[in-house]
Amino acid sequence: PEWRSREAEQVAANTTAQLARIAGCRVVLAHASHPEVCDLVARERNRGARLWIESCPQYFYLSEDEIDTWGPFHKFTPPARDGASAAEMWRRLQSGEIDMICADHAPATREDKSRGLTPGGIWDCSFGLPGVETVLPMMLTGANEGKVSLERLVDARSRRPAQVYGLWPRKGHLGVGADADLVLVDMAAEKVLRDEDVVSRAGWTPFRGRRVKGLPVMTFVRGRLVARDGRPAVEPGWGQFLPGPGART
Repeated sequence: PEWRSREAEQVAANTTAQLARIAGCRVVLAHASHPEVCDLVARERNRGARLWIESCPQYFYLSEDEIDTWGPFHKFTPPARDGASAAEMWRRLQSGEIDMICADHAPATREDKSRGLTPGGIWDCSFGLPGVETVLPMMLTGANEGKVSLERLVDARSRRPAQVYGLWPRKGHLGVGADADLVLVDMAAEKVLRDEDVVSRAGWTPFRGRRVKGLPVMTFVRGRLVARDGRPAVEPGWGQFLPGPGART
């Protein structure tokens, strides 16, 4: 936490937000880890800046104290903050100040991360956490606990990202002409997250041992079932690249 401090993040966010306003650029501030970033963005938005905030489950659940236990497995940037910041992040999500919740999926393997356990090896292992399989269960758990409404969570996970990246209304929307992208969830389903259940190449999760409530049951992409009960249900190749308005193809 010292080498990527709250103050360092605030300085970077403040500079980026001001430059976005001056240059007229559209900017997403990714992986906001504490609520002060929301305050900086609100100030520049009020001055005309086109800014959005994205955050990830680790900033709602993990604590900076846990790095003493998990070491390189909690090496990600920005790092986790204190419990008070995490609690406030839920409020900022519910209020809409945090626009989007994303996975920040960086599936460094167990072998890669374990290099950080050797003397001086913390500098050699990769940054990042696997997240694509746990982002929805972790955030649905928050909804079940009353920390965020389902409506706001759907907005942050679907509609707002599609709008920000120029994919609306084909994505992030159910209606005539839109892709039939659906996730069916069971809000009463529970399980304990385990490393051995992870499908991605990482083979581990920073949320191991946590009981979650609210699970995706079936996922459809363009009307086709692509995942069931956390396991792929389609052969590779069904995905498509969708260029946004600023993409280079």
